[in-house]
Amino acid sequence: MEEKDTKENKSFATFSYVQIPYQTISDSAIKITDAEIEKYVQKNKDLFKQEAGRMISYVAFSQLPGSADSARTMAAVATLKSEFENETNTRTFLARNASSIEFDTNYVPRSKINSIAIDSITRLPVGAVYGPYLDNKNYVLAKYLGSKTLPDSVQAKHILIATVNSQTGEPVQDDSTAKKRADSIYNAVNAGANFAFLALQYSSDGSKEKGGDLGTFAYGTMVPEFNKFCFEKPVGSRGVVKTQFGYHIIEVMNQKGSSPAYKIGFLAKEIFTSEETINKASNEAIKLSAEKDAKKLEAYIQKNGLQKITAPILIKENDAQIGQLQDARQLVRWVFEAKQGDVSDPMPVGDQFVVAMVDKVYEEGTQDVQTARPLAENAVREEKKAAEIIKALGANPTLETAAAKYAKEILTAGQDSSVTFKSQIIPAVGNEPKLIGAIFNKANLNKVAAPIAGKAGVFVFKVNSISEKAIDPNEDKAQMRIQQTTALRNSAVSNWFEGLRKKATIKDNRSKFF
Repeated sequence: MEEKDTKENKSFATFSYVQIPYQTISDSAIKITDAEIEKYVQKNKDLFKQEAGRMISYVAFSQLPGSADSARTMAAVATLKSEFENETNTRTFLARNASSIEFDTNYVPRSKINSIAIDSITRLPVGAVYGPYLDNKNYVLAKYLGSKTLPDSVQAKHILIATVNSQTGEPVQDDSTAKKRADSIYNAVNAGANFAFLALQYSSDGSKEKGGDLGTFAYGTMVPEFNKFCFEKPVGSRGVVKTQFGYHIIEVMNQKGSSPAYKIGFLAKEIFTSEETINKASNEAIKLSAEKDAKKLEAYIQKNGLQKITAPILIKENDAQIGQLQDARQLVRWVFEAKQGDVSDPMPVGDQFVVAMVDKVYEEGTQDVQTARPLAENAVREEKKAAEIIKALGANPTLETAAAKYAKEILTAGQDSSVTFKSQIIPAVGNEPKLIGAIFNKANLNKVAAPIAGKAGVFVFKVNSISEKAIDPNEDKAQMRIQQTTALRNSAVSNWFEGLRKKATIKDNRSKFF
């Protein structure tokens, strides 16, 4: 193999050619019969293997909230506006009215407030309420509670006296013991003890190796209690702060930048689907599913302005998803119990009721003409075009007669030694493996060969020479052998599974149970 590869790599060809592209004949001029498709499929069965499956179309009736549900939720929120404005305890009010947005007692930078109405809210006087307005799936009232200036980033150090293991959540010491130790360390720091030494000795945090220094961090990086202390206290502040991890002795070392931050209370109510909306969708689906005849079904869809969706890919027996329909396992099971043309009863799939129709049943084996046509048609068309072009060229065409017949130029390739037997691409021509094979057929040397039907067109060509490149004195044959061996091994490793799969006969019966 090494000797063969070396010879093939050294040999290069120069040739002259005329290319007649398939576009020379218009597609509309070529008619392709079902018999021609069938013949091509039978000749290339490996290209047209078919798994068992189904193609379906369906109509979906949404159970999502409608306009009536939206209006009902907005009215309910609007009735609370006056009471919200007059309430002095915002936290209690929001808890009592079960807001879907938790109240944040901190002052929060504008960039961290997730509200489409933030500009309008921050222009209100303190204590005023904005809304109701629609934000995502909620109707919202927003009460403006004030603003202050906060730093953009903070540098701080800390000593953590842990009450829980941060990885497992398991308790490591009781709260009162941890609090006493934290207070003692805090008092020691205030009395002049070395913070870094105490951090190394007592802290449960990984930052202890750096003397407890956490570096510089932005707002919201730390847990809320830690964050609040660092951003709302001035530089130099120290304190003991409790978080979910335990007690922190914190010192604010530096602060950079400044931006306005706001405290806002959000009363939000999610828009839920009412029973009336669900019943309406269900009834519409039931009416459609009653039309079991295909023509009547299509007429009903057109008359009522419904949208029929065709699933884009073949559905397999073990699938759990159909196109955009998630969690559709129940529907898939029905599809494989049904026959072509069957219409399903309404089925709940996610937030929709779905009525499905089985459009086509595919059995395992070779594709039929209708299924194979999209893939086979172009190949058959090109075969027929090639036959017409070759017939029009006549017997024993020359380069000159071929060029004159189709008003093409005689071109030359390979002078740069780039056309070898292993070439993937011929410069200015493209990927034409049949042409490469014919060029290195010694029988075609120094004469015009029979026309070749390639990928992009028909080629009339003449091989002018086959020469050998000079041997590279620096070529490392041992290294080449290693590279070739590695390539062969990689190929074997990557292809073993596909080879085993083709040899095996496996029946997948999961769909009978799940």
